[in-house]
Amino acid sequence: MSFEGLLDQDHAKKFLMGYLRTGRIPNAFLFCGPKGVGKKTAARLLAKALNCQKEGEGIDSCGQCPSCVAMDRDRHPDWRCFAPERGSLTLGIDQIRTLKSAVSLKSSWGGYKVVVVLEAERMTQEAANALLKTLEEPPHKTVIILTASARDGLERTIVSRCQHVGFELVKHETIRSVLIHQCHVPEDKAELWAYLSCGSLGRALEEAGGQGFQLRAVSLDCLMKVLIGEESPVFLAESVASLASQIQDELKQESGEEVKRIKEIHKEVETGTIQEWIEARYQAKYRQWLERLMDSFVTWFRDAVIYSYSGGESLLMNRDHGEELSRICDRVNREDLIQLCETAILMRERLGANVQLRFLLERIFLDMSRSVHHA
Repeated sequence: MSFEGLLDQDHAKKFLMGYLRTGRIPNAFLFCGPKGVGKKTAARLLAKALNCQKEGEGIDSCGQCPSCVAMDRDRHPDWRCFAPERGSLTLGIDQIRTLKSAVSLKSSWGGYKVVVVLEAERMTQEAANALLKTLEEPPHKTVIILTASARDGLERTIVSRCQHVGFELVKHETIRSVLIHQCHVPEDKAELWAYLSCGSLGRALEEAGGQGFQLRAVSLDCLMKVLIGEESPVFLAESVASLASQIQDELKQESGEEVKRIKEIHKEVETGTIQEWIEARYQAKYRQWLERLMDSFVTWFRDAVIYSYSGGESLLMNRDHGEELSRICDRVNREDLIQLCETAILMRERLGANVQLRFLLERIFLDMSRSVHHA
């Protein structure tokens, strides 16, 4: 992929290609914008262009040289990416120490070393202080790229040492087109997921290509059962938690099978580190499943609040379920819907604190049950 593949980010694209054209590359960038709009992709494309081994004119990557191929396969020795550890709300000092160690070494292929810190606003104070020292005295031919949803969550001293690049939401029609033409999603589903993604192409690709519809159905079924009193909130929470446990077991099995295949192919290679990496990848998939589940509850309550004001479906994310949303609004008053939406957001955030899913869902279902009772 070249910069042409960075969709609906003309400002960021122009900004970065301007630096490539002049050859005056800042030591640090801050990419700010919503999740899933292309910040990590842009960082990868910048690294790819900086280290492209092509000869002749042109500032974008060629996509064919050994360096570009290594970047496409995520195997380039001078490219590193750091993010908050699984299950953690923060990005800690140990990861920044690893980053500092990585940038202190000479480039393996003689080009630029590029390191990316994802969700940099989640750095601890200690980690931020350690990173600041590196930003103040950056090694030669090293580019550090921080990504964040907004720069307000970062230390001013760090922001001041970075070149700021803003990223915008991806257009609805762009997301719809990608889903239809690149992912072969049916038009009606592509239209729906384009709305549900809220301008995040990354989220649309994840959900349309995975279990997004299943999670929507699970969460809506739970809310409707609470609404009519068909099952107790505690029992429903236990049922969903059991489904989550089943998903986790399936992912563990897939992880074990992949490790086994690799061991059979590379019998002479020590696979301990590879096994840890594969297990971490599948654990990340499970966490993503949990996050998408909790997100689905947030979107239902969000839509119910909007429907209670407008009575129409044009502004809804789940616009194919206007009838169910109308029933919720008939039984729960607007003030309680707003409170339920806030509760769902809070419970979603508490996933990062390793609170058991069953307890989070019990809180949502019990609060809704009480609201219906008093509606």
